[in-house]
Amino acid sequence: HQVDAERTTSVAALRAFLRTDSIGIGGGGMFGLGLPPLVRLLPWVVLTAWLTGKEIYFLSLGAYQNTPWSTKLPLQLAARCAKAVTVRDPQSAATLSTGLARGVVVEIVPDPSLLVPAAGAAAVRDFLAPCLGDAADRPLLVVNVKAMPDAALLDRTLDALADGLARWRATTDDPIVFLSMSAAGDYGLGAPSADHHLAQRVIDEAGLAGDAVIVGPGLAPAVAKGICARATGVVAMRLHAQIFAGTTGTPLLGITFEAKSRLWLAETGAHEQPAETLTGDAVLDWLQTLRARVQVPSVSDGSEGGGEGPGRTQEANLSSLNQKTVRYP
Repeated sequence: HQVDAERTTSVAALRAFLRTDSIGIGGGGMFGLGLPPLVRLLPWVVLTAWLTGKEIYFLSLGAYQNTPWSTKLPLQLAARCAKAVTVRDPQSAATLSTGLARGVVVEIVPDPSLLVPAAGAAAVRDFLAPCLGDAADRPLLVVNVKAMPDAALLDRTLDALADGLARWRATTDDPIVFLSMSAAGDYGLGAPSADHHLAQRVIDEAGLAGDAVIVGPGLAPAVAKGICARATGVVAMRLHAQIFAGTTGTPLLGITFEAKSRLWLAETGAHEQPAETLTGDAVLDWLQTLRARVQVPSVSDGSEGGGEGPGRTQEANLSSLNQKTVRYP
């Protein structure tokens, strides 16, 4: 769309903020627990922008009931000032149409990642071949990890993943691909808590060196979705990895600690595993439900999009979800 991107805290971003006529705020799970400092301040920035005559739009936002009141109250005020408010789930709609936002009309729209096409089998194989070699043609397991605001719970979650993966790996030599989707680290925790660092921790703890690879961050969304479509199964903590698996019909173990994931998994009927009760046994039990071998999509089928996974149990739910737009209340 030929829209320049600027670093949030840069002089260029401040210059763009001052010169623009309208501001759009979008982000799936932006408002909830564990807010980084800049996000805590964002509603006040939005209100300041509105007072200077700028139009405000909230776009496919996630705003949950556990958002701290110091952020929730100005966010609800900002929603009253917006020209339009769209969110991606009923809880976010309730947050932005009650309290100080009472009376605001909110539209529930599909998460944009639902509309991302999956890269075709040939494109995915070509992408994976440099790091997997001949194993790029074999069934693979995709794992995605994410930082958590509760450090102790994160430690237990990663330990359980490592335990389950180590024992499962003893039964198969299929490759494991860790999908890294963020280089920054969530909840303001910084780069040391980025996906690839957490993935490396699991690999080291599980003794998977040489048996697992990390791809990303910075993948094109279609490639990331295509990798999930190509997998035998996906174990994921991030919502978008869960969506990529669910929308391609790939068996999914969704590890949840965020409201946005719980809501999406419940709505689509996918398998939810709360992080609080995750154990190595639970990981291993789920992995053993996967077929030891599946027919990998042919790389000669000419497909360049709409990749398909090995299962379609959620297809009916997701096809209707893709088309859903609901006005709330």
